[in-house]
Amino acid sequence: VHAAVSVPCPFPVIEIAMKLFPQDIMEKDEEGRLPLANAAMASKQPLHHSFSNDVTGESQSCVCGAQPSDKHALRKQQSIIELLCQANPKAAEVQDRQGRLPLSHAIISGKEWTRELKPISCCAPNALYTRDFKTRLYPFMLAGASEDASINTVYQLLCSSPDILKHCLPEDKYDGGAVATAVC
Repeated sequence: VHAAVSVPCPFPVIEIAMKLFPQDIMEKDEEGRLPLANAAMASKQPLHHSFSNDVTGESQSCVCGAQPSDKHALRKQQSIIELLCQANPKAAEVQDRQGRLPLSHAIISGKEWTRELKPISCCAPNALYTRDFKTRLYPFMLAGASEDASINTVYQLLCSSPDILKHCLPEDKYDGGAVATAVC
């Protein structure tokens, strides 16, 4: 499973590997990473159509533990990260040997918000408030500091954790998160 999620591998192969080796989802590799962290670090991978229990066709607010329950459900696109978050939501909270969380790896590798960063942050909301071990930056800062920074990613990360500003601003400048909450 670790190898399959680390390279551009066909989605069905990853699904089969996860079914044949379900224990691999919980096992760390030599770098102390679970498959979710490896997928977060991997280059962009195509989305795959799978069933959703959301009959409106809109993406669910959080994928952690969501299981399709309606055999007539509409199809939606799913990322490998969403698949791994469904299989092992706790993996989003596990740091590797470098002290990095999957959310940091995903941000650094340029993952997009909706299908890749949001599922990780849903499974590990505290990750939004956790500084990257190497850079000491909060996730929204890490996203803004990257070479190919996406303003949408920075915005979504900040809107998902508006209280983070109290750690970033002097006390006399912090308004209790009202500005960030109003904007988001």
